[in-house]
Amino acid sequence: MKRIRSTALLLSAMLVFAGSAARADQTDPGLANLFLALHNTEDNRTAALLTQQIWQAWLTIDDIDISNQLSAGTAHMAGKRYEEALSAFDAVIDARPDIAEGWNKRATLNFIMGRYAESTADIAETLKREPRHFGAVSGQGYILLRQDNPSGALAWFKRALALNPHLTVIRAMVTQLEGDVTQI
Repeated sequence: MKRIRSTALLLSAMLVFAGSAARADQTDPGLANLFLALHNTEDNRTAALLTQQIWQAWLTIDDIDISNQLSAGTAHMAGKRYEEALSAFDAVIDARPDIAEGWNKRATLNFIMGRYAESTADIAETLKREPRHFGAVSGQGYILLRQDNPSGALAWFKRALALNPHLTVIRAMVTQLEGDVTQI
C-alpha cells in the first residue's frame, strides 16, 4: 500500500511538472508539487526521482544561449578548467542574474577553489532566488566545516534536511556532527 501511495505521488508530481515545462528554473510552478511529493514519500527510489526532477527544473532555462553557457561552465568545472568555468558562470550571472542555478554553480566552483567568502556570497544570492535550494544550503554547511565551525555546519545541514529529508549523506553528517558537537 505504501509503495502504491509513493508511486501515485510521484506520478502526480510528474504530471504537474511536465505541464509546466514551458516555464522552468526556480520559478517553475511545478516545483511546489515536487517538493510536496518529496516530503510525503518514504520510498527511497521515489525520493531519488523527485530530487532529480527538482534539479532538472532548476537547470532548465528558457534561454538556449544561457542554458548552453551554464552547461559549458559545468563541463569546464568537471574538467578542472576553473578559469573557463568561472568565465562561463560569470557570463550567466551577468546576463540573467535572476537564475538561481547560475549563482549556485559559481558557489560550487568557488568552494572547489577554496574561495569560501565568495562561495558564501553566491549561496546567499542563490537562496534569495530559490530559498528551497537544498544544494546551496548543504554547500554552506560544507563551507562551515572547512572553516572549523561544526555547530554552524550542523545548523545548515539540518536546514538542508528540512528542505529534502532524503539527503542520506547530509543525514550522516548530521548524525556525526551531533555526536561531535555534544562532546565539545
